[in-house]
Amino acid sequence: MLATGLLAVVWASDIGAWAVGSAVGGARLAPRLSPRKTWAGAAGGVALAAAAGAGLAAAASGVSPFLGALAGAALSAVAQFSDLFESWLKRRRGVKDSGAILPGHGGLLDRVDGLLGAAPAFAAAVVLAEGS
Repeated sequence: MLATGLLAVVWASDIGAWAVGSAVGGARLAPRLSPRKTWAGAAGGVALAAAAGAGLAAAASGVSPFLGALAGAALSAVAQFSDLFESWLKRRRGVKDSGAILPGHGGLLDRVDGLLGAAPAFAAAVVLAEGS
């Protein structure tokens, strides 16, 4: 159940960022790293991830939806930073795709870049929560 929640929050972050960024546009978040990412998209990603976290917490017994929303928002921020870090690595190496498995889509790593940062953060939060 925990792994499903992590995936749902990270996917919600990606979807929210894409949808709001595409619809609203606006100022670029990090134009040298990822020219299409906007501040509005980042906020949309955080908002949808927070909603997903709240929904998942409400479905779980004994978990506050408010804490779920905070966790979703925090994981979204970590996932978006991880995405930008992967973009920075690709730009530094002068490559468009991180691999040939999914050419034209940034490579396979580009499909999971947010998850690579969010998963350890999520695991640390679970360990800390269980210890308290």
